[in-house]
Amino acid sequence: NKDKEGIQADKDDIDRQVQEITNTRDEIKKRLEEVQNNIEELNNAISQLEVDKFNRMNDHFGELIGVLDDSNSTIKQNIDLLEESGEVIDDSMYVAQIENEEQKLSLLQQQKDALEEQLELSVQTGYIEENSEEWKEMSNIISEIDSTILDCQINIEELNNAITQLEVDKFNRIADYFSKV
Repeated sequence: NKDKEGIQADKDDIDRQVQEITNTRDEIKKRLEEVQNNIEELNNAISQLEVDKFNRMNDHFGELIGVLDDSNSTIKQNIDLLEESGEVIDDSMYVAQIENEEQKLSLLQQQKDALEEQLELSVQTGYIEENSEEWKEMSNIISEIDSTILDCQINIEELNNAITQLEVDKFNRIADYFSKV
């Protein structure tokens, strides 16, 4: 009978130890899940910071480029006004626009290079996953810059053509003048 009581006590003691270990295991599992959730939240926050950094860089360049676009717009309006009033336009306004477009082209290339570098770094560090939604959005911004670079190059060619046309028009005016004399 004493042996049965001792065996039962040992069994109860083992059951209590098993329950304590099970409770400890369950508590550790719960804490581990919390830690994993915290890690996931931190990774998401870091990813968002990487996207924000990329967007701020893009916005900064956009502001600089916007100043050049505004300047060219003002010059173009002055050209239009002079043409409408019948004034003869020299090439200085077109040259100023070309200089602005060349500065813009340089800024666009710097913007593209900086954003490509930032995206590559974000992927290498694991903060942005390749082909994720964020990666696609960032890549699309870089592709849009490529398109803007081409537009800028076209604008420069068009402005150079306008200067050539000014020279042709000037030559024709001089020829007309001498043909009337």
